[in-house]
Amino acid sequence: MLSDRKHTFILRLILSACRGIIKETTIMQRKTAMARSTREFKGSSLLVFADDYVALDIETTGLYDDSEIIEIGAVHIKNGEPTEEFETLIRPTVRISPFITELTGITNADVADAPSAPEALADFSDFLGNSFIVGQNVNFDVNFLYDSMLLHLGMPLTNDFADTLRISRNLFPDLPDHKLSTLIRHFGISQEVAHRGLSDSLDAMKCYEHMRSYCNDNGLLVPCENGMRIQKQRIRKKKD
Repeated sequence: MLSDRKHTFILRLILSACRGIIKETTIMQRKTAMARSTREFKGSSLLVFADDYVALDIETTGLYDDSEIIEIGAVHIKNGEPTEEFETLIRPTVRISPFITELTGITNADVADAPSAPEALADFSDFLGNSFIVGQNVNFDVNFLYDSMLLHLGMPLTNDFADTLRISRNLFPDLPDHKLSTLIRHFGISQEVAHRGLSDSLDAMKCYEHMRSYCNDNGLLVPCENGMRIQKQRIRKKKD
């Protein structure tokens, strides 16, 4: 039998080891949270119209940091025309809620045999490459993809991007809101948003191209490295 002194000593060793594990886990959690909050390698949001880009949209299990991507839809656009499409469901590690199924139509049965996140994200990364990104409220998508690619592939998403929501706020400040459903109706593109990756990517692309034409017609663009940049001072002058 162990003496009381030895027993106490062993207990202290165990407690010390446990504290070390807890401390290490807490540090890792803090580092992960910090990486999510800073995203130091994230690309820039630009008021730019690129000639060559990838329009994308994702669907997720929710809106929070611990939510998971369940679908990626993307289309490569060159000079205003789709040239290649990418679409995949992703098998999450959590169940899809009835609310998300109601919103997107994606069920737990749909994703049961889908690729895992590392597989799907690797394929998407190959498709995307260094392309400029376009999407509706795409800052949300970029943040999710940044964190997921960093977690599963060991590398974050660093591509620059243009958000059709941000562009529309600059060009059409009098709209009641700048949701995709509002824009596609206002621009006469469609009446309903599908809330699916590929179809929403295509709708965002059509909004982007519509706003490009609007800017061209109103002399709001100047050349830049990525394509044509919106002159914000001209927008203000036009409002006056």
